[in-house]
Amino acid sequence: MTAYIAKRLFFMVPLLLVISLIAFLLLRLAPGGPFDKERKMPPAIEANIRAKYHLDWPLWRQYAGYVGDLCRGDLGLSLTYKNWTINEVVAQTLPVSMALGWLAFWISLGIGIPLGVYAAARQSQLGDYGATVLALLGISVPSFVIGPIFVLVFAVKLGLFPVALWDTVLHAILPCSVLSAYFIAKIMRITREGMIGALQQEFITAARAKGLSERTVLAKHALKVGLLPVVSYLGPMLADLFTGSFVVESIFQVPGIGTFFVNGMSNRDTTMVLGLVLVYAVLLLLLNLIVDIAYHFLDRRIKLHE
Repeated sequence: MTAYIAKRLFFMVPLLLVISLIAFLLLRLAPGGPFDKERKMPPAIEANIRAKYHLDWPLWRQYAGYVGDLCRGDLGLSLTYKNWTINEVVAQTLPVSMALGWLAFWISLGIGIPLGVYAAARQSQLGDYGATVLALLGISVPSFVIGPIFVLVFAVKLGLFPVALWDTVLHAILPCSVLSAYFIAKIMRITREGMIGALQQEFITAARAKGLSERTVLAKHALKVGLLPVVSYLGPMLADLFTGSFVVESIFQVPGIGTFFVNGMSNRDTTMVLGLVLVYAVLLLLLNLIVDIAYHFLDRRIKLHE
């Protein structure tokens, strides 16, 4: 197990370098720049600013310098937020996005898994059709549609929750609900398919032949196998949730990492965008590693090749 983890961590380093190189080239070669304003600044001032951020260096030297900073744990300076480092932005915003994602994660599992088990246990019945329709709606309707509807109904009309910001528990309810809607539907569909496959296995037939109740068969025998596809999906799901939803954070003015990413793209803040891309990549790789290990413990037939 230790050798497997060490091997995976070792190969993450070149993969992150490739990701950083591709993102760096795409951002540097894109038209426009962070200092393109409606009112053009004097050439001397622009030259000084470009020299400060090493934008006057050749591309290869810029990237080499950036990698050198990465090796020291420095993600660089923001080009638009004066005197802000990307490390400071990540330190302030990532916990907010992770809190939002963590709450949405448990909401998604707490609702999606029971719905999926319910639908699988009543396959081709009314309950199955109803749960499937709800899942299709959750997947098909985007968050930028669900979000304003929730704000209009629950915040403006009913006055049950605050409209925006991230100050109290009540502020978290609407953004977490909107963010988890898609993942509830996704988890429900994956759980349903996994449970239907598990219920067709021979060990389930044997368990039923012993006279066990259907609830016992579902909970103690089918659920462990049926949830394996869900476990394999948790890595990408957690990465998506922990880095937050750009749309959800924008709608509810949540001060998370997604807001800075969107602003960085709008302002052509290349160091901001590149740093946040790498943070996302690290999260995705680490969470996938954790999921692979959890997958092994859930099903001992799956071996971790060292």
